[in-house]
Amino acid sequence: MPCLVPTGFPDFPGPSNQIFCYKCDYSCSYKSNLINHIRRHIGEKPYKCLQCSASFIQKSALKSHYRTHTGERPYKCSHCNYRATTSSNLINHVRLKHETSNNMR
Repeated sequence: MPCLVPTGFPDFPGPSNQIFCYKCDYSCSYKSNLINHIRRHIGEKPYKCLQCSASFIQKSALKSHYRTHTGERPYKCSHCNYRATTSSNLINHVRLKHETSNNMR
């Protein structure tokens, strides 16, 4: 199922030129963001894992997913030996384990 974005949208219209989703009130400045948003509405997941049945809306999510198969953990905590598959997992780890306001033990 192809992603249907109305034609005529510039790829990068700039911050003052918002483009809008035709299914809801979402708006953004970049065509690529709108395409990914519309994929959520229509269920399109064009990026397929070759090793399992997982599929994704964005190529970057597929790349992160492949790390579950390879065991790669490129993001290292500077406070301990923890390694993460994504930068967001590392950020969450640091917030939960190393920020002084959260360390009440």
